[in-house]
Amino acid sequence: MRNFLWHKSGDQDGVHLANWELVCTLLEFGGLGIKKLKAMNVVLLAKWCWRFGVEYDQLWCQVVIKKYGVPASRWVPDQVKSPHGTCCWKSIASFSSIIIKGSSLKLGSGSDISFWYDIWHGDQPLLQKFPLLHKIDKRRRESFAAHTVVDPSHTSWSFDFSRVLNVAEVLECIEMFSCIGASPPPLFDSLDVKRWVLDSKGSSRSGQGHLASYPSSTFLVNMVREKP
Repeated sequence: MRNFLWHKSGDQDGVHLANWELVCTLLEFGGLGIKKLKAMNVVLLAKWCWRFGVEYDQLWCQVVIKKYGVPASRWVPDQVKSPHGTCCWKSIASFSSIIIKGSSLKLGSGSDISFWYDIWHGDQPLLQKFPLLHKIDKRRRESFAAHTVVDPSHTSWSFDFSRVLNVAEVLECIEMFSCIGASPPPLFDSLDVKRWVLDSKGSSRSGQGHLASYPSSTFLVNMVREKP
C-alpha cells in the first residue's frame, strides 16, 4: 500500500501520488476507503462508553463502578477527574457527552432513568435547566420513579427538598412544572430502554465503523458492530 501510494526513487523521498484525505474518503465518495486509525480509535472508545449503559449489570461494569463509584446516570459513566484513574478508562468515559447526544431514553418503569441527570424530557438534563431545585433535592441522585407517587386514581410528582423554598426557587419550581407537566407521564411495568437515535434498530452497530465525515457530517453515525 505504501509503495503504491508514495513513489520512491533510490534514497530520495517519495512523491505523494494521492492526497491522504482522498485515500481515506469512502469508496462511494470516490476515495479508497482506507480507515483512519485515529477515527477508528475514537469509535472503539465511544463504543465501550455505550456498552457501559447497556451492560450495566455485567461483571466488568461492576468492577468499574467499584473503582470509580456509582455514576449519576446509569447509562453513561462519569468523567474521571482523579489523577489516579486508569488512562484507558478516562478516555472511554470522556465520550459520555457524545453518547448522550446520540441516544435517547424511553420511559418504562422509570427505575433506571435519573430524574435530574438523564435526558427524558427536552434536549438537556433537568439539572441544567433547574439548578436551584436540583441543589436542594435530597433525592437528587435517585430515579425518575422515586420522584413519582402512584395512586389508584392518579400519579403525582414527589420531591423532598432540604428546606422551605425561597422566592427564586419557587419561581424555578413553577417554571419546571410548566415544562414537565403538572403530572408525570405514565409509567409501565417494563424496562427503561436506551436507543441509538441514528440507527433504525436503536442499537449502536456499524457498517463502516468510523466517523462519517463524508461529505459533511462529523458525528458518529455508525459504531463498531454489536457482539452476536
